[in-house]
Amino acid sequence: KKLRSWTKTVFVFGLLFTVVTLSAVLLLKKSQTTGQLGVGGISRKSVAWIKSCPGDKYTASLSAMDRSIDNFGMIQVGDEIWACGGGDQDQTRSCEILSLKDGRWRPLEQKMNLPRIRPEMKVEGRKVFVQGGTTSDINSVTGCRNTQDVFDRDNPTGGWVTEDMEETSSCLRSSKQEVWADHLVWVDC
Repeated sequence: KKLRSWTKTVFVFGLLFTVVTLSAVLLLKKSQTTGQLGVGGISRKSVAWIKSCPGDKYTASLSAMDRSIDNFGMIQVGDEIWACGGGDQDQTRSCEILSLKDGRWRPLEQKMNLPRIRPEMKVEGRKVFVQGGTTSDINSVTGCRNTQDVFDRDNPTGGWVTEDMEETSSCLRSSKQEVWADHLVWVDC
């Protein structure tokens, strides 16, 4: 019985790894023909280019983070990578920002209003959105937050503003999915 369970786990992990790997290979092949896509990855504290941007627009050397993070959201914001939220108590309301120009990390001084564990992120114009994340609210249908914190880069002193949004199940990824999907960021070169 244990062997059958272990076999299923290995099969599911292998299938997930194959899907993510094939997706990355297809995107990397596209990037090789257009020269416009880079891929960066974070594993605990280590940060590295998987496929660096062509030319010298961005540094080839990326510094390690000061601490290990998990269950975070990550997105390119201009010439930076923002890693927001996470499972660590110190990180749940924080964003760490990696400059792609010099490869160094800095914290965003303004803290989000709500903890964001396993959030989704997006950028619209000059605004950064950190959406959802897990919640223990008994009124939640999915176990994911129905709010988003929004940071307007044109008004940084205004800090994060919390807005309501439709509740989704986007925070309910398995830890295996998270290892491969959340720790990669596609960089527009």
